Amino acid sequence: MTDITWKKIERIHAALFGASGRTGPTGQDLPDWIGPIVAGETKCYKKFPGWLHEFMQQAEDNNRRWASMHPKDTQPRIPVVVMHQKGEPTLSDFVVIRLSDFLPLVEEKNASI
Repeated sequence: MTDITWKKIERIHAALFGASGRTGPTGQDLPDWIGPIVAGETKCYKKFPGWLHEFMQQAEDNNRRWASMHPKDTQPRIPVVVMHQKGEPTLSDFVVIRLSDFLPLVEEKNASI
């Protein structure tokens, strides 16, 4: 039997986050994988909603534009999209970040453990 795409992606995510392997699905309500500082759920979609791509593109474009307007400020910034649901506490908001930007933060934290 060929490996199912989401299983492959779970394994890739587990490895990227320093997890020893997949934990799910086991029939229990547990994370898909456990790393030193991150407990993850891998979700696979054929296509993300267009608005999500637009929001991330806006964050990336505006980040580049800001950096070009402030050449003396050499601190790199990570573009993120913070999504708030009306009526919910602000600290329950979601932060969308590209994996390529998030992994160095996780690796740095993992190294300090």
